[in-house]
Formats: sequence, C-alpha cells, structure tokens
Amino acid sequence: MKILLLTLFIYSIIIPAFSQKIEFNPVIEDAVAKIQAEYFLNDYSQIALFLDKTGNARNNPYYLLKEKAANIELIQLTDHASPIVRCAAFRALVLRKEGSLLQIIEQHLTDSSYVLVNGQCTTWGTTVVEFMLDQVNYRSKFSNGQQYISENEVEHIDSLLLYKEGLNTPSQINLFHQISPNLKYYSRILGIVKEENNAHALIALAKYHQKDSKELIWKFLKNEATENEAIEAVREYPLPEFYPYLIEKLEKEYLEAKFRVAKWSILYQALAQYPSHTTLSIFKRGLIQDKNSSQEKHSEYIAIAIRKYPNRIFDGLENDFSFNFFSPQFVEIMSKECH
Repeated sequence: MKILLLTLFIYSIIIPAFSQKIEFNPVIEDAVAKIQAEYFLNDYSQIALFLDKTGNARNNPYYLLKEKAANIELIQLTDHASPIVRCAAFRALVLRKEGSLLQIIEQHLTDSSYVLVNGQCTTWGTTVVEFMLDQVNYRSKFSNGQQYISENEVEHIDSLLLYKEGLNTPSQINLFHQISPNLKYYSRILGIVKEENNAHALIALAKYHQKDSKELIWKFLKNEATENEAIEAVREYPLPEFYPYLIEKLEKEYLEAKFRVAKWSILYQALAQYPSHTTLSIFKRGLIQDKNSSQEKHSEYIAIAIRKYPNRIFDGLENDFSFNFFSPQFVEIMSKECH
C-alpha cells in the first residue's frame, strides 16, 4: 500500500511536467539546438550520440543538459520531436537518479525511433526505448552494481513488456531468457507462445515445468528456424524423452562438420541437465576434438555447461579444458549468467 501511494504521489508530480508547456532557459534551448544541428541527421540511421564527448565540458551541450537544465525541462525534452534529444535528456535524468524514469519508459514503450550511438570504442544502433532501458540497467548482465530502478520497478517493466501485444523487442526477448517462473504470468506467456508463435517465450514457459510445454517444445524443435530456442527450452525442462533428440542433434552437427557457436553452446548446456556416463562420454569426445584441432574449441562451452549445471559425474573434466578463444574469467562470468 505504501509503495502504491508513493507511486501515485510521484505520478501526481510528474504528469503535469509532461502536459504543461514551459518556457526553457535560453542556455538549454541553445544546447538542444546544438544537439539537433550537430548530430541529428534523420530519424532513422544517420544519428550520432556523443554523450561522453571529451573537450571543454562547459561548452558541451550534453554537459549543459546534465548540469544546468531543470528536471522539468529534462522531463519535457524526453518528449521532444528529435530521438537524439529524447535520449540525451533521459540520460541526464538517469545520472541525476530522478524519480520519473519509470513513467518516461512507460510512455516510450513503443518508441522505435532509431538512434545511432557513438561510444568510446564502437558505434551501434538502437531504438529510443531500448536506449532508455539500457541506461537504467534493466535486467543488464553488465551493470557494474549500478541500480537506477528498484526491484518493484523492474517487476513493473516486466509486466509492461509481457502484456504489451506485438512488441518483440530485444528487451522483451531478453526478459523471456531471464525471467523466473511466476504463476501470475503463466497464462500470458503460454498465450504468447501459442498465439504469436514466439520461440523466445517458449524458454520462459518451459521454466514452469508444466505439461503444456512438452508438445510445444517438440513443435519448435522440428522447425530449424526455432530449434535453438527449443533446445534452450529443453535445458529448462529436461524431460527424459528429449535426451535422444539432443544426442541425435549433436551427432548431426559432428557429421556435418559444423561448429555453430549458438548451437553448440546451448546443446552442451542442455546435455549437462542429463548427467550420465553417456553425457560424460560426449563431453570427453568434445575435449579430444579440441586436442586434434586448432579451430574453434569445445572446451569453453563444456566448461560453461558443467559450471552452470554441476554434477559429481563431471568431476575431473576441467583438468582437460583448453581455453583458446575465451579466458577462464569469461567462462566464469558466462556460467553465472541468469537463465
């Protein structure tokens, strides 16, 4: 009840900030104009966002937004016509840990305007809503401990992404991979799998260990386009009848002499959920393959699998690991990845 009242109180303060037109400080108007003129080329692909640009900070328009703009100005700018300005204003609010972040995200849940982000070492494209979710470290694996939204707010965003029809955004896909089974979401996730034929939602559904999942998993396994997600669903719901399929799939990969990273990684993790001497032999075969090849290694993926799903039968395998492409530290991080 206290959380609800607090949320209503915050919304009662923020809603007027969106609806009420304000007169901007001339310094902020100038900063916004510079951001648009310098970096905004069109709405789709030619936008560069230098949020961390070095130089004289006092003349940097992003510095001016962060340090000089009033909160009410920044909140209004998150509704600006320019996607680049919306993102810049939102990031300034995040850095201030301003309390309106959740409502702004909610208002931009379908904001698919494209933004090209220029980082220190690389440039990448994203949408406004994905940029906003990334800035608050929503379900981020690499957040460095920074928490800009509460657990209750994370759960609220979970609900928004689950119940907004037809989203299919990267954050929704990531949610299906990370979310823990919660009974209140079961019917909704089942509906997304059945009605939208969403293979990523199948992974979330499998975590409930319900009979409804079994036939759906078989259905997606038979489709090459959704096979990887279906194998990941098997990892979450390792019924005995799926084990022969995994072995057959692995043999096919060997025979075709293919090493598809996504396929091998999830295959080994799914197999680790069936600890047996047969699985042990399969893992040993992969390690022997490593010793006879200078190509991609199986060791990293087997290491991740048995650290995620340890069993005494796999003890001793690590003595034969050969880390060639990944560092042991990276393997350790990946083995602790949420699933």
